[in-house]
Amino acid sequence: MLQVPGPFFRSTSALPLPPVPAGSRPIERIYRLLAVTPKPLMLVLGRIGHGIMEMKMLRGIKRRAEHRETELSAAPKATL
Repeated sequence: MLQVPGPFFRSTSALPLPPVPAGSRPIERIYRLLAVTPKPLMLVLGRIGHGIMEMKMLRGIKRRAEHRETELSAAPKATL
């Protein structure tokens, strides 16, 4: 198997990071970290994060639907 040196095989420790300016916001530190994260690792972390977000959203939808269902079943029914 032929391995060609490229971004995938490059060591991220070789990339110097500029110092963090005083008073910087946390998001700026995250962006600096993302700039040197290898793409394959970033894709894996993105998939994990997306899965967590999707599970939370689906749980919220289920909770609201079940709450609405119990409200409707507990409400008095109108008779004509």
